[in-house]
Amino acid sequence: MLIINGSNSKNFAGKISSQTRIPIAKVLLKKFPDGESYVLIDEDVNQQDVFIVQSMYPNQNDSLIEVMLLANTLADLGAKKITAIIPYLAYSR
Repeated sequence: MLIINGSNSKNFAGKISSQTRIPIAKVLLKKFPDGESYVLIDEDVNQQDVFIVQSMYPNQNDSLIEVMLLANTLADLGAKKITAIIPYLAYSR
């Protein structure tokens, strides 16, 4: 099991990790000058259960895209199960 933190939830993911003793994976999240997002997961996630922790505030649209990029990358890398933990879900009204 691994935790992947999004750019909006580093502290929250750290608290979950310390309570559950599930390690946080090494992830590189960056933006290109034109605004596109880049995701690199620097861990072996093959056949592992992975939790993405990401709040949708602030920057709701960018945060949503980040979760989708993380989930897509995890699926491409062979993650067994991907669960998103989203404490604030934008557009849920």
